[in-house]
Amino acid sequence: MEGLQEEYRLIAPQLPIDRAQNRRQEGVKSISELTDMVEATIDHMGLERFVLCGNSLGGLIAIDLALRHPDRVMALVLAGSAG
Repeated sequence: MEGLQEEYRLIAPQLPIDRAQNRRQEGVKSISELTDMVEATIDHMGLERFVLCGNSLGGLIAIDLALRHPDRVMALVLAGSAG
């Protein structure tokens, strides 16, 4: 990201993943929920079209978001993506 930040606006939301043993009872239960959270961040920031990047689990979320909104995602970059 450091190499790109001088020419591009970069936004890297932290996913709310709790590694506690009881996370499935109290935390995020699906990829869809994580995608909803990222989508809400994008909407809150007023981003209409963007390049979406995802690594590992973030890649799976990026794929889900791109499938939901192909009109908004200008490009999709995946690195070591799940899914």
